[in-house]
Amino acid sequence: MAFQINIGDWKSKPSALTRLHSVKGGDYSKLRQCRWKLIKLCKESPACDAYFRSLPNGRTLTSLVNDSDVWVSLVEPCPFNYGESFETHKAIGVTALALLSSREQLFGTLIHEFAHINGVGSSGHAAELALFACGMGSWKEFLTGIDDPDTPYDPTIDG
Repeated sequence: MAFQINIGDWKSKPSALTRLHSVKGGDYSKLRQCRWKLIKLCKESPACDAYFRSLPNGRTLTSLVNDSDVWVSLVEPCPFNYGESFETHKAIGVTALALLSSREQLFGTLIHEFAHINGVGSSGHAAELALFACGMGSWKEFLTGIDDPDTPYDPTIDG
């Protein structure tokens, strides 16, 4: 079983998560495709799991993706970010901005937020480095610190 996408069926949603809402229509389809892509990534990228294992909670991306207690929802309002995570509740919120962006950006947002679910705090670059570890950035970006807009990894993101 894999993480859940909230389509209005999250019956045990914690009352503290009032900003999280169900995902509808085409947005559900995009997230479902990202879920399959994450499952495939976990099978094909041991470096990705190794990086996640090094994070504070020590879980692999494979174990997080396969955790049916993790829920992904729409988060509102959150106009300038791509996502938000709620580690205590194993919840990820993706924004309308992320859902309107490319599928690669949405995919990268999920990886970044899974790093937060795995214990990465809201400061520092560790969550964004998860994208690089999972093959979603270039060495040039990593070494120079200059963002390549053609990859989801952004070396300038802190948090």
